[in-house]
Amino acid sequence: MGDHLTMANEARIRQVDGDEERQQVREFFIARIPGATAFPLPNSQMDAALGIPSHIWIAEDTSGGLIGAVFASNNPADVIEWRLQGQDEPADVIAAEMSMIHELAVAPHAQRAGIGSRLARAALDDAQASGAAIATLIYDQRAPGLNRFYASLGFRVLGPAEPLVVRFAGLRGTAVTFGQSDESFRWAAKVLNSSRCRISN
Repeated sequence: MGDHLTMANEARIRQVDGDEERQQVREFFIARIPGATAFPLPNSQMDAALGIPSHIWIAEDTSGGLIGAVFASNNPADVIEWRLQGQDEPADVIAAEMSMIHELAVAPHAQRAGIGSRLARAALDDAQASGAAIATLIYDQRAPGLNRFYASLGFRVLGPAEPLVVRFAGLRGTAVTFGQSDESFRWAAKVLNSSRCRISN
């Protein structure tokens, strides 16, 4: 326990600096998260092309070694899908109002020290400062402890394969449904600004 407390207290949490560090984070995720390549970590040019900034935070040990990372942004797939349908208004609202944590990982030797919580809170604070009204994520419920972990951070955890339904004030309260067909995975969501959106589930 003492070693974990020391590691948590001494870990440095900061945003990534440049595409070289983004590549290091991508390799860190691929080594630790099954299927992490399904959502490639974008570089700064991709961010600019999509108009959706990425928020990437890392945890470093006292020697500067990478021991944890979190990647959040809007979900480009949702925005692109709306735009392809010619529905720019919901695309604009989703891009502005909704942040999604895509990947979060901590090195095995640094786990159970509060580093994952610190990274998640950094991503949430960043999303709120950037104007997001809701933070979301999808996680594998078979991974031990994740239901409790995300609930402890204030996320509402939905049932297996239950879609997330959000009403946005910017869309005059219209409900937007984000599907989930795999019963191994769950949505979790946390409202950051209740005057601009609410979960309707």
